[in-house]
Amino acid sequence: MTATTRPRHHADETADGLFQAVVEHPFDTLTRLVLADRLDEIATRETCPTCNGWGTAERPTPGPLPRIEERVDPATGRTVRVAKLPAVSTRDLLRLPPPCPTCGGAGTVPDGNAERAEIIRVQVELTEWEAGGRADCSWGGTCDCLGHRLTRLEAGLFTTGVDTWFSHPGMAFTVNQEWFDDPNLFGDGPNTWGLVRNGFVEEVRCPLDWWVGGECGRCQGTGYDRRDLRLGSDCPDCPGTGRTPGHGTEVVARHPVTKVAATDAVPYRANDGTWYWMRGRVDGDLNENGLPADVFDRLDGATEIRSEPEYLFSAKYYPTREAAVEALSRALVDIAREKAGLPPINWEVSQ
Repeated sequence: MTATTRPRHHADETADGLFQAVVEHPFDTLTRLVLADRLDEIATRETCPTCNGWGTAERPTPGPLPRIEERVDPATGRTVRVAKLPAVSTRDLLRLPPPCPTCGGAGTVPDGNAERAEIIRVQVELTEWEAGGRADCSWGGTCDCLGHRLTRLEAGLFTTGVDTWFSHPGMAFTVNQEWFDDPNLFGDGPNTWGLVRNGFVEEVRCPLDWWVGGECGRCQGTGYDRRDLRLGSDCPDCPGTGRTPGHGTEVVARHPVTKVAATDAVPYRANDGTWYWMRGRVDGDLNENGLPADVFDRLDGATEIRSEPEYLFSAKYYPTREAAVEALSRALVDIAREKAGLPPINWEVSQ
């Protein structure tokens, strides 16, 4: 699949410029296909990191040095020096080191651009195939239908490049929607996941503080290092602020994320059947349906002041649980994109 037309919203058609266009316009898959074309154009080979270009599993050792002999030239009577190579057996000449397992003896490997382009094309085509209502196949994963061929290609390309294309500290990645949607699938494994679709991370599942930042665990929000006996020493983890920065800004600067599921934030069901988020903390602790003020203020919808026997609180209400969760997702994406200097997304909110 190859793009044939150029979208109008980007003028810089270098690879870096097209990567930027992808994160600025996350719903435009055509830009991703243009980027794939560009990556194919600049794809090249580079020195193999395993053998450093030698092409063998072990670096060839230099042969024996020649022996210098002195002889008398019968024609002139002068003494001359002659280099004489020692005798080498045919067996030694035929003994070659095995080829490098990474490059197969070529000494060079692809730079990854062609493979990056291919996973973009494969995933875009796979998304279109699924959207066409052909996602179900009764033959299982071993059949040769288009969807399963694309799925097998996707798996191979993803395994090859996941550590290069999608790496981020404390984050794991998958192309499997079922795995991504099941927070208990891996038990005590990573609790922050990115779902790769159309060649980029499009969805993230993570704790709220991982995305927006939270109270520093080292200084517990005080801003000073209690492990350092010197008075007034700033905490090294949060540079004296009392809070650690979130990862959301860095993630959206590299990937067109459009959905964030906060694993530790749960909306509350009111008596009238609506669902709401609450602004702020209760008794100093952030409960599941209470959001930091800066996150709550970015939620769409009107704010209502509610009264409980012991306190007043601000809340935003939604008709369904899904609507409340989607509103939080939009707010988290908007906050990260604003901090990254990216244009806002014009959301189409379903009622």
